[in-house]
Amino acid sequence: MGRAVVFISGKGGTGKTSAVAAVSSYLVLQGKSVVCVDADPLGGLDLALGVGERTLYNLGDAAGGACSLKDALIEINEVPPGQARHIGQFRFASLGTGDSVFAALAENLKKRCDWLLIDAPAGLSVDYPADTAIYVVNADSVNYRAASMIGVSGDFANSFMIANRVKPNLLARFDATLDDAIDTVGVRLLGYVPEDETVTTAMLRGRPLAFYKLHSDESPAQRSYREICDRLVNNADLFYSRAG
Repeated sequence: MGRAVVFISGKGGTGKTSAVAAVSSYLVLQGKSVVCVDADPLGGLDLALGVGERTLYNLGDAAGGACSLKDALIEINEVPPGQARHIGQFRFASLGTGDSVFAALAENLKKRCDWLLIDAPAGLSVDYPADTAIYVVNADSVNYRAASMIGVSGDFANSFMIANRVKPNLLARFDATLDDAIDTVGVRLLGYVPEDETVTTAMLRGRPLAFYKLHSDESPAQRSYREICDRLVNNADLFYSRAG
């Protein structure tokens, strides 16, 4: 049974979709099977993963009997040369009109992968079945406050935060640190991702970040996302519920 993770943000523009695309691709490089679900009606996760023109059905179609669940899952084939990949290791689905039955669909999907990643709509209300929530937050007080106000339906066993598009020099000018984000949002920091043009160009080209090379070496954001996924995969104690 896979682990379901919902990516959330209190406001739009935090880079949540690019974070889902990046994390999913580095999990695949770790040898994990991944299903990404775009639950945002205005989302572009299909474009970020390079499957926009191939998406014919969504999970709402599968729930309504218009297609099988297998037909609603799109294979993502963008894997670097030399990287082994099993059929079905990396797939995408759009939620479509499947909101009302998504809890049951999620349980089915978790049986088909190691990690189920859900890109939720930006906003202050979250109602998606998941074991874990990852807040994607930009490093400023407006984002911190918005993230702290997110209301969730039920309690996630664990919640983490990715501080995204961080500009360390700008934080230093204002004597700010990421401790401010931790204190305000109230969840543990999973990692921070610096502002990096590689993320933008990968999105524009429809290439998952782990599979994209803008420079000969890994960019700062690519290193950060690889380290974030290392923590997710190799530190099972992160997911133990904490008392209180």
